Amino acid sequence: MPIEDLSKTRRLSRITVLRRGGLIVKTLETELWLDSAGSSEGLTLISHAHSDHIPRNLRKVISTPETACILKIFRDGFDWISLRFGECIEFGDV
Repeated sequence: MPIEDLSKTRRLSRITVLRRGGLIVKTLETELWLDSAGSSEGLTLISHAHSDHIPRNLRKVISTPETACILKIFRDGFDWISLRFGECIEFGDV
C-alpha cells in the first residue's frame, strides 16, 4: 500500500527513529526498540536471537516462538508476545 493511502485507513502519528545499538521508534504513545543491544526501557522486538540483539534489561518482548526459545537461553523473566511471520499487531499508535 503506498504511503499516501495509509492516512485514509488510520491516523498517522509523528514518528521519531533513533539509533542506539539498534533502532528505537518513538511516537506520542509508544516506544518500540528494534533489535537493540542497549538497555530496553519498553517494548522490544527481537527479529533473531543473536546475543548482540538482546538488551540487558528485558521487560516486554515481541518475537516468533522460535526466537523466544533461543532467547530464553540467554535471558529469562520477561513478558513475551508471540508474533508469527506475516502476522500484524498494533501497540498504542504504532
